[in-house]
Amino acid sequence: MAVIHRTGPNDPRLRPLVEELDRYLRDLDGDVLHQKVSPYNRLEPGTNVLIAELNGEVVGCGALRSLDKETAEIKRMFVRPTARGNKIGAAILTALEDWARELGHTQTILETVPYLESAVALYSRSGYARIPNYPPYDAIAESICFAKSLEPKLDV
Repeated sequence: MAVIHRTGPNDPRLRPLVEELDRYLRDLDGDVLHQKVSPYNRLEPGTNVLIAELNGEVVGCGALRSLDKETAEIKRMFVRPTARGNKIGAAILTALEDWARELGHTQTILETVPYLESAVALYSRSGYARIPNYPPYDAIAESICFAKSLEPKLDV
């Protein structure tokens, strides 16, 4: 089972993951689309970041950026190919949603591309619904966007 750690954008464990994610996306997207989208993928100071470890190895990440009082954007979701199939992406997504709730957000939104089929499937299984592309992705035809209403978690 993966262990999830809360951290920030300057965590040195994050850099290799983000570099691997960027290479992976560039290979899939091509240089033109990657250049269109990459300016919006920067992890600014104040971004909430999660790192996932499996058997002591850093294998995944995700980030949460507050857009306004109600809405947080999920960013930089990635699980290394060697660790896929262990439900790490779902664990990261759930942890990001929990963090968003703690921060008072009532909704999360995110952007991806349709050919990242496993990501689209994860978001759909997790209760995300397609929405019209929000800025700046409304100007990028290849993007698709999703949203999820965050119900308060009940303590049982």
